Amino acid sequence: MEEISIIIPVFNEEESLPSLLQELHSFLQNLPYQWEVIVVDDGSTDNTSIILNNYPWIKIVRHLSRQGYGSAVKDGIRTAKYEYICFMDGDYAHSPDLIFQGLTRMGCLDIIIGARDEKGENFPLSQKLARYLISGILTLVFRKKIKDINSGFRIAKKEKLIQYLNILPDGFSFSASLTLLVLLEKLKFNYFPIKINKRKGHSKLKTTTYIFQFVKCLYLTQFRWLRTKIASL
Repeated sequence: MEEISIIIPVFNEEESLPSLLQELHSFLQNLPYQWEVIVVDDGSTDNTSIILNNYPWIKIVRHLSRQGYGSAVKDGIRTAKYEYICFMDGDYAHSPDLIFQGLTRMGCLDIIIGARDEKGENFPLSQKLARYLISGILTLVFRKKIKDINSGFRIAKKEKLIQYLNILPDGFSFSASLTLLVLLEKLKFNYFPIKINKRKGHSKLKTTTYIFQFVKCLYLTQFRWLRTKIASL
């Protein structure tokens, strides 16, 4: 029997959490795996912290102040006790049944990534443009089709993730940087198609800095990766 730790980073998600956690708990009752749910509250200033106290079946990791999406995911990974790690967004963008879909496709892969439907009305135009541009560049460089560089839904082996935590950024570019590291390290990965739900609450990303932050994070990630390789020689 496989085991999975589900990590949900949240920041001011009082609108989405009750629906997400209720549906997730109902789904997990029929999941044929051992499981745990870790919610990392990244310094929320709304009622998120109060809401989480109503769900005794989840593990809560709290940041006293906002440290960033990547920092929240990394603390979730450090807390996780099971072989497989799944991280999903806290704004109800991902339906819980994606967990089972991803697990059944893992096979001998190190990581599987949910490739979002870019034609869907719930996919912001700014993210479509950034994803198309940067995924196209990485596809040319690595000669591997990159369908979605920064999808927030992924399942991976913990042993593969834990070794990169010092390289990965603390901000929202964590997912894109992880994709780059997967390519640099030549890990076994694949995509599977997913649909995203209409967001509950408001996006935490600023459109005007979206592409710039992507380029910056990819440069810094590759620099840190090269530095670790040189240091190990």
